[in-house]
Amino acid sequence: MVLSTLPYEYDCLAALKQVLPEASYIEVNPLPVDVGMQIIDDWLSSASRTVSQQQREIMTVAAKQCSLPLYLKLVFDQARRWYSYHTITSADLPVTIPTVISLLFDKLERQHGKMLVSRALSYITASPSGVAESELEDLLSCDDVVLQDVYQYWLPPVRRIPPLLWTRIRSEIDEYLVERETDNNRVIYWYHRQFIEVARARYLHNEGVVREIHSLCADYYLGTWANQEKPFKYTDKQ
Repeated sequence: MVLSTLPYEYDCLAALKQVLPEASYIEVNPLPVDVGMQIIDDWLSSASRTVSQQQREIMTVAAKQCSLPLYLKLVFDQARRWYSYHTITSADLPVTIPTVISLLFDKLERQHGKMLVSRALSYITASPSGVAESELEDLLSCDDVVLQDVYQYWLPPVRRIPPLLWTRIRSEIDEYLVERETDNNRVIYWYHRQFIEVARARYLHNEGVVREIHSLCADYYLGTWANQEKPFKYTDKQ
């Protein structure tokens, strides 16, 4: 069995050292910069992509600051969307994992709408063990804030978000989600702690929002609106 843990946080390592001998541990150091860049090159090659010399120089500078595997993966995901005529600056590749994840969330919000993305990721992050995709679509469809944002200027025959909206969001972050089984249900959740922490700090930092998200989840799982229509407040534009 192989276990991994952070050296100083949560006291996990200290607890393990009380039961396992010193010879059982191997410290995992950051990758050498040349190895990290070779990994990114291999990923780019497998995706039939390449970068310009100027872009590569910025990537190399960033890799010198942080060469952790997760960071390299995030850099690759940024780089494969660049075009050769794009001039990249250091601001495009921050040197900390949380900041790069925030850039990813920024991009999602610009492409798919801030309200839809923030609520979808809030439901995933707020769930203790994950949420099924069918449940996530139901939760978003019961969320008046989301519905009013998606249907700003007209009312659909069925007041429910189109399934394609979440599918598009997931396609952008699929590699950072993990599917697992909980209570005989297939659920999705973040695969890495850093995504959980960034999502919580970004979307669930306000106590009022946290209460609202948990209240909507409680209504859904208790079946509050299962056999009756949920009241809906129309906007002036609708």
